[in-house]
Amino acid sequence: MGGATRKANRYLVKLEVGGLTGVVASLIGKEPPDLRYWLIPGRVRDDCGQRLILDVPMRRAATLSGGGALGGILVTVLLVNLFAPPAARTAPVVDPSTTSQGAGLGPVALDIPSGAMAAIRGTTAINGRLAAEAAPLAKAIGGKSFSTSEVIKVLRRMAIDTRAGAGMLKAMAVWPEAAGQQAALQAFYEDLARRIDSGLGASVNSTSAYKRAAKNIIATLKDIPGLDADARGLAAMGGLELPAVAIPEALR
Repeated sequence: MGGATRKANRYLVKLEVGGLTGVVASLIGKEPPDLRYWLIPGRVRDDCGQRLILDVPMRRAATLSGGGALGGILVTVLLVNLFAPPAARTAPVVDPSTTSQGAGLGPVALDIPSGAMAAIRGTTAINGRLAAEAAPLAKAIGGKSFSTSEVIKVLRRMAIDTRAGAGMLKAMAVWPEAAGQQAALQAFYEDLARRIDSGLGASVNSTSAYKRAAKNIIATLKDIPGLDADARGLAAMGGLELPAVAIPEALR
């Protein structure tokens, strides 16, 4: 600046989101990007010996950066990258008027919001985990001795996944073609959450209550194959490849 030169330190800041938020961010492709900073080292004033950072007294700079301005910048960057309105994605869709001989208007462009597609991908992955929980529930029901503690562990895992899946549905609202899938998933998660809460609310000594809850939950999980097929139909419109979902024997 003004012909003067300064030595700067370069920093690479990697932001990591922990807990359930981190899991969801990874599933929907909204992990915060790395940040890069160029910082000029501080110097000491000749008249009073006070250390300066960018020509600002160190104590004042610490006030601005320690949880203040810098903290606000980091939090803002994180929130923007996690929950900013998604950009639209254009994908080719065959016009329905096209005949088998190739006559018609040809391909048309369809704007598919990336957030909606990320939500479809994320809920598909979650539904795959929920479907997998049908196997241990069926095993517990059919076993000679029913283990309430093992069923409780399964229900707690399912409760977390159910809340995570329900939290992704809002992103589908911006894509009209996904309205039916959004409504179906919302009804599915609400029914599943109700059955899970009913089971976890029973006494740990009530074997019959947990057996009943396990049977009801398996019955609800049988909606997953249909939901998965509909999700793949939507994904095909945007050329999106969804994670594989294994359907256990208990859901067939």
